Amino acid sequence: MIGRLISTYRIEELIGEGGMGTVYRAVDTILGRDVALKMLHPNLISQSTFFERFKNEAQILARLNHPNIATLHNFIEDQGDFFMVMEYIEGEDLERKLKKTGHFSVNSTLRIAKQAIQGLIHAHFKGVFHRDLKPANLIVTNDNQVKIMDFGIAKAVGSEKLTQVNRLVGTLEYIAPELLKGGEPSVQSDLYALGVVMYELLTAKMPFHANTDYDLMQQIIHNKPIAISERSVEIPKDLWVVIKKLLDKKPNNRYATAQELSAALDAIKLEVPKTKPSPVFANFKKPKINVKLPTVPKIAWKIPSFETHKVWYILSGSVVLALTILFAISPSKEVIDPQEVSPEMEEVAEVIQPSNSGVTQPIPFGNNINKPNNDTQEENPPKVKEREVKKDESQSRKTKLPVKEQPEPVKKEKVEEVTKEEVRQEVPVVKEEPKPVSNVAKPQKITLSGQKITVALQETVNSANVSEGHNTSFVVTKPLVIKGVTVFSKGAMARGVVSDIRKSNALRKEVMEIRIKEVKAENGQWIPVKAAVFRLVGESSGSSVVFSKGQQFIAETTYITIEI
Repeated sequence: MIGRLISTYRIEELIGEGGMGTVYRAVDTILGRDVALKMLHPNLISQSTFFERFKNEAQILARLNHPNIATLHNFIEDQGDFFMVMEYIEGEDLERKLKKTGHFSVNSTLRIAKQAIQGLIHAHFKGVFHRDLKPANLIVTNDNQVKIMDFGIAKAVGSEKLTQVNRLVGTLEYIAPELLKGGEPSVQSDLYALGVVMYELLTAKMPFHANTDYDLMQQIIHNKPIAISERSVEIPKDLWVVIKKLLDKKPNNRYATAQELSAALDAIKLEVPKTKPSPVFANFKKPKINVKLPTVPKIAWKIPSFETHKVWYILSGSVVLALTILFAISPSKEVIDPQEVSPEMEEVAEVIQPSNSGVTQPIPFGNNINKPNNDTQEENPPKVKEREVKKDESQSRKTKLPVKEQPEPVKKEKVEEVTKEEVRQEVPVVKEEPKPVSNVAKPQKITLSGQKITVALQETVNSANVSEGHNTSFVVTKPLVIKGVTVFSKGAMARGVVSDIRKSNALRKEVMEIRIKEVKAENGQWIPVKAAVFRLVGESSGSSVVFSKGQQFIAETTYITIEI
């Protein structure tokens, strides 16, 4: 079926299969959008009950147009097969989500239920009862929108019964008590099913538990549902009141309409549930701890009296007076003014200052204060002769300063420069020759996943001349290039097989199928393709089926990584 063109829809992949039909993802070749093709099993076409039910679903969906209900686009017949063309929904049904995540939160459950209610409001307004509402028929899309699916056993008001007398339809766990007693479907029976769905979402369990279907039916009819609090789940009390009303045994005690149920859910005030303590800590009491903190000793501060302060005042004043007299009678030292030093003496003038070691050391003076002393850098500085500085009142207090001869410093920098130049001349410069660049291209890794390949049949295949298992050959008509690398060149070989030759029971016509298996890549590797099966039905009863030479087909690559 993959690759088969149904009217303007080309089948791309299989989505799922059930008891009545198969669902494929297809592409509308005119509008360029994905659709879901739901096909009735060919062996059920001859059975009027299944065919009528399939057609009934299409007719009911044609009445409905709502964002929370899957949309029907078309109903077509092609080569004896019947298809419903429906909206393609990317998402996951609640049954699978429950298996993955367990029970849902209160907020998530309310969000899902409110959207499902909106869909039911529209369906009930159009006179349609779903009759099989359950998690498997509620899909949550990738953008968190709820879609009601599968109206296969839905019933419109005033329509004829499609089921046999005294035979139940639907899923037992979600069937309302009045339907088990033989009653007619109604708004309340759909709301009952939605109540069971909400219970299951909150607890991941059913409201009734039994080992056999008979016991389960008896509990649904006579027993009360198991309280959600017994399922170790805390929910708002108002929400449990709503669910209990939905699961009431009498339809008249439930909500009259879906709008009324929606208003009841909107009025629920979400409370933060109080978690029960673990049994391990249920009887735990907070221990009493008596801790005596050390006391801080009190310190008594004694404030001195005035008499004590009087004594200290007298002593302090005596010390200050003695120091003043001492400094007054001591000889003053002459301070040399740097401006009075003559220019001749300024270059070599030094003040002799005693050091801690007892040897006088020269320090800079005058304009030489900021100049570095090169003598301190020598290993053995020359000794300085001590000269006394005498005071001369007649020469305006000018000071005679020591004069010393400084040895010429050794010019080490030039020696070092010469040494470096000599070293530079002695070390030869070695030039590296460039390495040759290889022109051989490394193989690239290419990942294939669903790329379309167009191939043409190289021979005419007639069902009258071949048998099942006959090998067929194809040739690629368009090259496939990925990231500048040719994966399949034009003219590359492809291999296939005649997978089926039979007569259709329903149409009384001969049917032949050809399956493309693999295509040869540029590196010589045979790449498998997805299940590309193409079926052709004879024009009339007894006529053979012919695939002509040059007939083109489209196949898709599987997920594989190759090196080219």
